Amino acid sequence: MGIQILLDIAGATLLGGTFLLNLLRFQAEDLQDKQQSHDDIVAQQNLSTLVGRLEEDFRQIGYCATRGNMTGPVILCAGADYISFKTDLLTPANPEGDGAADSIAYMVGPLMRQTANPRERMLYRRENSGDWDVSSLGLTYIEFRYHRFNGDTLARPVAPSQLKEITGIEVMLRVENQFPFTAVGTVDSMNITSVNWKQLDFEIKNFGEVTP
Repeated sequence: MGIQILLDIAGATLLGGTFLLNLLRFQAEDLQDKQQSHDDIVAQQNLSTLVGRLEEDFRQIGYCATRGNMTGPVILCAGADYISFKTDLLTPANPEGDGAADSIAYMVGPLMRQTANPRERMLYRRENSGDWDVSSLGLTYIEFRYHRFNGDTLARPVAPSQLKEITGIEVMLRVENQFPFTAVGTVDSMNITSVNWKQLDFEIKNFGEVTP
């Protein structure tokens, strides 16, 4: 009789332990799902922020409130991960620009290996000759491609003599979660949330040799 009681107790303990382990695993997976959902939202928000800034700048390439002040070519340098171009900066004081040609430059920095996501990079932006404005927001990849009016793609970096031939720019980028976590039931497996964006051909205004 005593042995049967002990067996019953052992069985109940085993069942209870199994139930507890399953409960803990369920809670861990639920937490992981919530973390995944949160990372998806943050990555989308970060992507939207980066894309918004790029679109705002790139759609103004070659623009000038006083057209005669914008001389070509409007693209100053063009590489796979850097670009500099002319525009007329819009400010609260001059919402349509002041009629003077300005410049905006973008440059991608090296890998930030000391961060939680080792693929993360910095994106540098500068107006005229001012200081570089630095941002990341989980950026892991960005690429610029340059097209002629007939759709041909120019080799990069684009030669100075060919800058005036650029009539469209293609931009591709990827944003990932900045704080990857290890998935439940895996070993050394980082859970990466990735969102991509591709814009085909920002049309260049005033491309080529613009004359006053």
